Amino acid sequence: MFVFIQQRYMGHFQITHVIYVMPRHMFQNTEDPTMRKALITAYTALNFYCEDIRTMVTKEAKKSIAAQKASEDDSQKSASRSRNRAMKEWSNMDHPLKGDAYSTIARMISADAVQIPVAAETNIDRTEFVKQMVNSGRKPKVQGWKFISGGYFQQILPLALGHMDRYADQLQMKKDDMARHAFMSACLALHVNLIPGPPPSAGNVGAPVTLPQWDRWSTFGQSGMELVINPTDARQRRNLLLRKEQDKVIANDQDAEWFACGITLQNIATVFKRTQRPADFLEPRMIDDKPGYIRDTYQWVYESLDFSKPLHMFALIYALITINHVPSVFIRIPNCKDSEVSTYEKTKHLLQETAWYDKTDTKRGTKQKNIFLTMVVTLIISLYEVNSPLREYHLRHKKLGSEYTKKHGMTATYCVHDSDI
Repeated sequence: MFVFIQQRYMGHFQITHVIYVMPRHMFQNTEDPTMRKALITAYTALNFYCEDIRTMVTKEAKKSIAAQKASEDDSQKSASRSRNRAMKEWSNMDHPLKGDAYSTIARMISADAVQIPVAAETNIDRTEFVKQMVNSGRKPKVQGWKFISGGYFQQILPLALGHMDRYADQLQMKKDDMARHAFMSACLALHVNLIPGPPPSAGNVGAPVTLPQWDRWSTFGQSGMELVINPTDARQRRNLLLRKEQDKVIANDQDAEWFACGITLQNIATVFKRTQRPADFLEPRMIDDKPGYIRDTYQWVYESLDFSKPLHMFALIYALITINHVPSVFIRIPNCKDSEVSTYEKTKHLLQETAWYDKTDTKRGTKQKNIFLTMVVTLIISLYEVNSPLREYHLRHKKLGSEYTKKHGMTATYCVHDSDI
């Protein structure tokens, strides 16, 4: 492990020395000793980040609880005691940022809360989070909403990156790839699934607030298992073994919280026994905030998802295949008249002649897979389920409607008829 030693200078603490130790139990199956050093470096540094969050949240929670306890209202005093118990429970957790800490954090913020107050409507992409963290660590001044004011991590991060850069040189790897891989592995090892986030941007006046808020949280929407480097054969075998073991644990816990957007094509079988809706399946209001049959369709599918039904499971599997190809392959939106897609045969011909192309060299595309997951699952189920609002609209109007087809990117969907569903 790397022990970072600080000294006081001009009234400030600075990290000045690093002591190197390698505990036998940490990443012991990583065959390359240099790679193991990099993983331990990232793991040790990220531990400081977790402790910075624990310190900040506990400090602010104590202030809030003390203010509530000072109330003359007996119910408020009782609530403060409940919150205090939750705070102690959370602060004593080995992994306070793990997903199963949701309810404890919620009760720490409000005695009768059942879910945490979210910082933003969309989840954070773990891969992008790690990338931004590494980029921040390479700047002259490490700051941003991810870091705790007065914390140790922003002092340690540049030093840790310096060590990992040397390991990257020894392994003849790109420095950023090495750092991202190491911190991704550390995130998974420390179960970092949620972090204090900034308040919602809507309604803010003036400059945005960049400091983390203890009572607003952001969650990761992907599993983070897609690492950003190609390891050597020995490490590749080890990673494959670890993934298989993780898949077994996930598959055996059918009712546990899970995320679909991080599942690879090789691991689709792990969803076959799932019973719960994935946590990264977007709520209807995040897809369409206007009343109407489109919003009603998303609401209907959201509430009626049942993976014990073959159709619903098929929709999920098809969506997983789709999001694992986004944004690699695209289709040009056909510019056609209704008469050109008025029959099944005409539409089939149009789709067969429409070219697919790869534009990843010129455009990165979106990395937000959860919106594609939600839209594909909803589209399939709502087209085949006769009681869906979309099917009811189609029966009345004999088309899916311009609003729906524009939103889903294919004018050709005007052609769908009852006989084809």
